[in-house]
Amino acid sequence: EYLRARVAEIEQDNRILQARVEESKSAKIEDEFLLTELEAARTKAEEATSLKVLADEETRLLQTELESERNKIKNLNQELERIKSESNNESLLDALRKNEALAEEIETSKRMRDSLTE
Repeated sequence: EYLRARVAEIEQDNRILQARVEESKSAKIEDEFLLTELEAARTKAEEATSLKVLADEETRLLQTELESERNKIKNLNQELERIKSESNNESLLDALRKNEALAEEIETSKRMRDSLTE
């Protein structure tokens, strides 16, 4: 009777140990799965960091290019204003010359009139 009880106890212990082995296997598989997931997440985080660095660099390049284009526009506007100013100055000089020519013609006409009336 004692031996039967002892065999039953050993079989029970064996089943418990088998259950623990199965739990341990499941836990190991789950740990491996979690490690794989963690590594995948780490890889994605590294990719995201790399993409952010690239995006930041692209943004800096675009900002530099934009600033350069703004400076070009500013310079072109200044050149346009200078050309307008020169054009206005030339127009004013032309008008002044015409006025001087008209004043001379008027003066000549007055002298002719005065000489005729004498």
